[in-house]
Amino acid sequence: RVATGALRATVLAATWRPDLGGRGEPVVPPLAQVLARLHQAAGAGWLDDADLGRVRAVGAPPRDLTGLGPAPAGDEAAERLALLTRTVAATRVPALLVAAVVHGEVLAVRPFAAGNGVVARAAARMLLSGRGLDPTGAVVPEVAWSGTPHPYLAAAARFATGTPEGVAGWVSAVADAVVAGAGEGRVVADAVLAGRLGG
Repeated sequence: RVATGALRATVLAATWRPDLGGRGEPVVPPLAQVLARLHQAAGAGWLDDADLGRVRAVGAPPRDLTGLGPAPAGDEAAERLALLTRTVAATRVPALLVAAVVHGEVLAVRPFAAGNGVVARAAARMLLSGRGLDPTGAVVPEVAWSGTPHPYLAAAARFATGTPEGVAGWVSAVADAVVAGAGEGRVVADAVLAGRLGG
């Protein structure tokens, strides 16, 4: 059910991808709304309906990613999401940096009861596409993390410290994953063109 939720969140994130042949841009809600909707998609069927798309209540710790250290309380998590939403709306820094910071901050804050990793990765992919680094959505950064979750979680834990070294290490890890994911995307695209993958 978690894997199905991850697929639903990924599909939802793709709806906010630019239409390469279209004339207009998709209307992307503010980041906090995007995260809530991704969480609803990711958690449907395995989380309580009352938890879907809602920031954890005060005193309710997250039930996932416990190895990242203590998560902020629900009210602080809501404040940090609001700040992140304002920052993303105002910034013009490169897409990779925005995606890495959003990904890392969602992991660090863990604003939802569970499913925070799925939401973080789907949001990062949406930002990579929407901000022009990967407009086709072909990059598969998860390929770098799926086989080695410990370095991924260790880098996320260092990001959560908020130190310059921890944040820089996380951004570097995300950049490496995007490069690996671009290579995997090319392998998949070549296989499709050669007729080795089909519907």
